[in-house]
Amino acid sequence: MDNEKNSLQKFLYRKIKYNLIQRNLYAITSPLRKFPDFLVIGGKRCGTTTLFEFLRQHHNISNPAIDHMGFFDDNYKLGINYYKSFFPIKTKNNSTLDYDVTTSYFSNPYVAERMHKHMPNVKMIILLRNPTDRAWSEYHSNLRSGKQYDKFETYIENELQELETYDFSYKVKTNDYDLTDPTKNYLKKGLYVYYLKKWFNLFTKKNFLILPTETFSTHKPKI
Repeated sequence: MDNEKNSLQKFLYRKIKYNLIQRNLYAITSPLRKFPDFLVIGGKRCGTTTLFEFLRQHHNISNPAIDHMGFFDDNYKLGINYYKSFFPIKTKNNSTLDYDVTTSYFSNPYVAERMHKHMPNVKMIILLRNPTDRAWSEYHSNLRSGKQYDKFETYIENELQELETYDFSYKVKTNDYDLTDPTKNYLKKGLYVYYLKKWFNLFTKKNFLILPTETFSTHKPKI
């Protein structure tokens, strides 16, 4: 009982801290605010930062309040009004598009269902990179953190052996997986087809713009 009470107190404290203290007037007026017009949901190390830089140059697109907002995965417990507090108040004359860029959304176990609950008609952009290049890029990104890592081949061999012990597609279907450990999921994050099936089961395919990173990188958008 004490543990439940402490958990409730921590939850209420977080909501007050992040909504009323951090977001202040924005949180109070959040019921009047709009949802984003579109989202860039991933994938990680697939060129989303470059896309973000292009989008923010467009005169009809507003800059996000936060890059990699991470609401629907890390901060969902703060409530949907916390999320809406980052976007403008709805008016008939909204002339610019608002968006959220969070690369972890695409492969997260719970984001698709949560997003569909609140924004069933939202448009999404997905960048997908050659899975081998994506894994290699993430490995080198991890190296730059300064932590000590084994050779890339060691992690890949271990992950291949792990994937032989169960049906990963079933785990994705049942949300029974965890991609938070950066050393155990280089390959799993590149198994795009399983995540796409999850998204397509909830949203119509016309809601998505899916771009190969390799094509995107050779055709700079005209802003």
